[in-house]
Amino acid sequence: MRKSAVARQIDRYVGILLLCVLKPVKHWVIFEDVSDKLLLIKFAGMGDIILMKPVVDGIKRRSNLRIYFLTSRAMKEVVSYLQLSNGAIYYIDFATSFSRPLELVKTILNLRRERFRVVIDFEQWMRFSSLISYLCGAPMRYGFSTAAQSRNSLYTHSVTYSFTQHTLVSFAQLASLFLGEDIVMESLKGFVGCISPRQDEVEAMRRMLLAYGWKGDSQPLAIVHPGCGSGGEPRTWVVERYAQVVRILCDRGVFIVLTGGGDDVEIAKRVFRIAESSSVAFFVGRTSFAQLVALVSMANFVLCPNTGIMHLAAALGRPTVALHGPTNPVQWRPIGEAHRIVQSKLPCVPCLRLGHDYRCNDYKCMSAITLEEVLEAIDEICKPW
Repeated sequence: MRKSAVARQIDRYVGILLLCVLKPVKHWVIFEDVSDKLLLIKFAGMGDIILMKPVVDGIKRRSNLRIYFLTSRAMKEVVSYLQLSNGAIYYIDFATSFSRPLELVKTILNLRRERFRVVIDFEQWMRFSSLISYLCGAPMRYGFSTAAQSRNSLYTHSVTYSFTQHTLVSFAQLASLFLGEDIVMESLKGFVGCISPRQDEVEAMRRMLLAYGWKGDSQPLAIVHPGCGSGGEPRTWVVERYAQVVRILCDRGVFIVLTGGGDDVEIAKRVFRIAESSSVAFFVGRTSFAQLVALVSMANFVLCPNTGIMHLAAALGRPTVALHGPTNPVQWRPIGEAHRIVQSKLPCVPCLRLGHDYRCNDYKCMSAITLEEVLEAIDEICKPW
């Protein structure tokens, strides 16, 4: 069983028990003498943290509290790049912390030393994040009340997490409760363009692509991102169809860059081998977040399943063809007008609510998306070519 799956099981069974045990000892945990510091909590994933960007910007404009951030080790670089904190960035990895509990205790003690006035927990399902918000000792704690998750009893203020609206809207509603001012529309309008590439990274990426054979601005550049990371297999499309798309686009004169994280290397290698084209660069597992931002900002479009790069492309204003099977576009669609969503037509979709609660593992909904549907969507967003 994957470490992340083990962590979810511990969170499910141990988390509920600790929620019940800790609430009666409030007078031992919560501080009365606090600092002018605000802690934001979000551990995963990259897409959700990107969606938080305009929301956190709205908090910064209205609050004088110094903002700290608690995330996972893997997301620390993303949080730093997006400037979601003007204080320290702490991190916890739940996949390993349960086997090294002293590290977890040390981090919680360090958080308590900050004496936060407010904690806002943007996690939608994890019970341990609500426990940590409580153990930090902040007298004001905001978080989501999520159906069937039993996670809101330790918050002083909560918002019902909705499965029928975009996740960015839910994040903005939670921040609005803290601010006492509605910032939902402001956050939605501010999402496209909320991330900018660093010019030095763009220039370095341009040189790298030219070395791989890209012909520069005269040649269209597309990103194909076939993987969804560890545990995301039910959201991935058929490898052979990705390879067919790559071959067809290369025949049209498009230069393709394959992207992904370290967990996506094997699936991307299969796409690369089957496609057999010299107009494909393999960047999977080889880019920092800053490099990925620069690369996406240069692309004519991105083809991907519902994963973090989809939201990154939308934030940068780059068109996407987003493939959805178990995921609900109402919750996780790319924001903006320049995108095309290809949704599986099986009657059982969407089935995913929390981001990990798949109803099956045979990928049949993603397999039902045809090559023709994807090519048609690409043609629609590539008309200006």
